[in-house]
Amino acid sequence: MVHHSGVLIPAEKSYLFQNRLRPLLRRYHCDSFETLYERAQAPDATDLVGAVIEAMTTHETSFFRDPWAFEALTEELERLYRLGKREVSIWSAACSTGEEPYSIAMVVYEFCRKRPSMKCTILASDIADDTLAKARKAEYFRLGSYLPEDYAGRFFLRADRRMTLREEIRGMVDFEHFNLLDIRKRGKVFDIIFCRNVALYFPNDIRLPFFQDLANCLPAGGMLLVGSSESMYRATARYERARHGNHFYYRRAR
Repeated sequence: MVHHSGVLIPAEKSYLFQNRLRPLLRRYHCDSFETLYERAQAPDATDLVGAVIEAMTTHETSFFRDPWAFEALTEELERLYRLGKREVSIWSAACSTGEEPYSIAMVVYEFCRKRPSMKCTILASDIADDTLAKARKAEYFRLGSYLPEDYAGRFFLRADRRMTLREEIRGMVDFEHFNLLDIRKRGKVFDIIFCRNVALYFPNDIRLPFFQDLANCLPAGGMLLVGSSESMYRATARYERARHGNHFYYRRAR
């Protein structure tokens, strides 16, 4: 897991392997976890490795999770607009099933609706192809408690229990497969990056260089939002801490 995705499963949570990988035994016709492991080592086992990562990584998410982050996003868009910037790029670096980038898209839609000269691009990436497929489909059975009340009616089409995001929001997001361990190969710079609740699972020897390399994806003063419980300890030389209410985010040091 660490080699392919950077995710470290602590020994005390090793039971997760059995619980989450058991369905893959049937899917890949393996009679034991040892056989599954051996097959995953093969050079052509990319599909199996992807399935293992998909099963083991956490996909707990919801629309507008941590509402303060989206308030901070609105403030940042306003700041950039006042500075005369009319093209803004945003990256949701671990988008899971799409709730985060689509929440970003709703914020951007509302902001740009009143300021038509502002153009924003939103890129969303994830390591798991099955998860990306769900994100692109944009169909949900739960919208969560953080979604603004009027957004459900304005931005979703309901059919029985299923809610599908309207194309005007869905079409604002481009999705791609990307492994965050390849951050040095990113080759793009974004004004705003959401990278929340990902590095939380990285061991220290991966977390520190990851955040240092992630700074190269931001311009000087660019905004980085991480999870509330994620530590930037020892990586802050490349960042300046900023505050939104009782919460903190980061900017690339100038």
